[in-house]
Amino acid sequence: MEKRKVAVAAVSLILCFAVLISSSYAWISISRSPEISGVSTNIGSNGSLEVALLSDETFKNLSLISSKIGDSAVMQEKTVSNLAWGNVIDLTGESYGLDKISLLPAKLNIFLGENAQKTVSGNLLGFVDYGTDGRIERQNLETVSAVYSEEGFVFNSENQSHGVRGIGTISNISPQQTSLTAARSFVSSYRSSALAETKAAWGTNGSGIIDICERRYHYGEETFTVEDVKVLQDTAVKMKKALDYIDLALRQGIIGYASSMIDDAETFRTLRSAVENTSIPLSMLVSSLPDELPSGFSEWITKTDEKRLELQQVIYACNYIQGSCTWEQISQILSVLIDTEKVFIGDYKISSAEAFENMIPDNILLLSPGSGVFADVADFCGNYSVLFTYHETTAIEAVSASAVSEPHLDWISVKLDRCEPAGTENGVSVSQIEDIYGFAIDLAFRCNQESNLLLQTEAIERYGETIESGQNMGSGSYMEFSSEQLDDEQILMLVDAIRIGFVDGQNNLVAVAKLGTSSYTVEENSLSAPLWLYEFELSESGSLIMGERRTEDNSITTLLNDTPMIITVVIWLDGDNIYNSHAAISNQSMTGILNLQFASSAELNPADISVDVTEEDESSD
Repeated sequence: MEKRKVAVAAVSLILCFAVLISSSYAWISISRSPEISGVSTNIGSNGSLEVALLSDETFKNLSLISSKIGDSAVMQEKTVSNLAWGNVIDLTGESYGLDKISLLPAKLNIFLGENAQKTVSGNLLGFVDYGTDGRIERQNLETVSAVYSEEGFVFNSENQSHGVRGIGTISNISPQQTSLTAARSFVSSYRSSALAETKAAWGTNGSGIIDICERRYHYGEETFTVEDVKVLQDTAVKMKKALDYIDLALRQGIIGYASSMIDDAETFRTLRSAVENTSIPLSMLVSSLPDELPSGFSEWITKTDEKRLELQQVIYACNYIQGSCTWEQISQILSVLIDTEKVFIGDYKISSAEAFENMIPDNILLLSPGSGVFADVADFCGNYSVLFTYHETTAIEAVSASAVSEPHLDWISVKLDRCEPAGTENGVSVSQIEDIYGFAIDLAFRCNQESNLLLQTEAIERYGETIESGQNMGSGSYMEFSSEQLDDEQILMLVDAIRIGFVDGQNNLVAVAKLGTSSYTVEENSLSAPLWLYEFELSESGSLIMGERRTEDNSITTLLNDTPMIITVVIWLDGDNIYNSHAAISNQSMTGILNLQFASSAELNPADISVDVTEEDESSD
């Protein structure tokens, strides 16, 4: 008998976009020969980081992303395998239309939202209109996005597409049409994300919550620890994020309804801008919203704002508890999450000793209507169940039991599907994007433990040991450009205006990368420089101001344990940093490569797989 051992460490997720780019007169065009570097194999028992390119369906519901045998690009077309969980996204060929995309000077549509978050509007990019005298006439924020088809980047007002999106303009489409299209997609996506955050809260902290209840109601404890407080605070943070998604869904519902009620485009834009601004609670805007909003909307808004405020107060209260605390303090915090008089284990209230005395190996934790924010989520998003382990051997399944006949957000989605945009004779518009200003890549990431998603600048191995059959070195994140017309300094000035923004599922700009012009190298008529994350702020006019390089922290965002997270990568040429001196004199004057690589901060453990091989097995090989 012979034993083989395979030990492969999953060191990082490699996601490399290598896109040939050309430039003329202060803009950049993707060429016809995009390249992808690197294929990764990720085998590991810990710290596994995976990625998937999103589609129209999976953007609305991340649980639909596939993860099964046969998803590999070896088995099927990459346009299909890219949509499954894996370790590389392959954007080669003509399928994604990267050779048709131009980066024209543009501006990120960004504003300060709730808690000074830098929030990006749903259409991502804006631009400026120039008058006949060549001077800026006005800022235009009306862009649309679409994925590539044989006819080009075609926007369909019935469905907002996701994946690799060109962002540009269509002259014959109204803001009501584009906003209604986006609202339909976002309501479904935010609903899915709210459920995911709720399930993550149970999965991470469910055992700790049950333990607090058992120690109080079964053993009569009066004093609780800082660790108990941390469990409740972390739960409150996750549930606050879940309700934030519900708030965003309600905002999109209002925008969608308003798009069918308000004929005047400027009036609609004003209302849309106010509703999108998350720094203003929705409950403060109710009086200015259209009177035709469906019955119940105001009640849902008020309830969501109240619960979000309660959770924020819980988070603050936990910050002030430095040592041990009393049951009175703990119970005030716990009651926001679950009402122990309305939550049952089996036939017993969780506030009774019998609930714990009668626990069995497999238990149902029933969340009755009105039993706290865990139950409130079900009223908006539909019933759910989450399985977690208590004391290593006891399984508990948390099950919601909403009394609402139709979840509020599902009801809104149905209503939006029946809406027609105001001011249009035909509610459906199918048009090709005319001028493309930038592009976006919609991705989902997940890791099997809580960790930070990192932008990996330095080249890093993808395997723990050299594997002869595969490349085991990632290329890192960088740009490389060459030109027959521009010198190195001119190239640097132009490409230094390229921005790569990372936008999370709540439309917050969480990180920005740009060229590290202080560390470029020149080799064989090519200029190469790394991509680094930078600090950034907003000016009073809404322009993105780049700060110092983040030398100690290359984290993009935090990934929860086994919880998919949306990250949209937006690539654009910052018009606030483009000048006439950057202009070239002809087309195809500059070519280059953009490469992105990601990693996880999780500590990675190699898999240790033992295989017993008998003589019969060997003869059959």
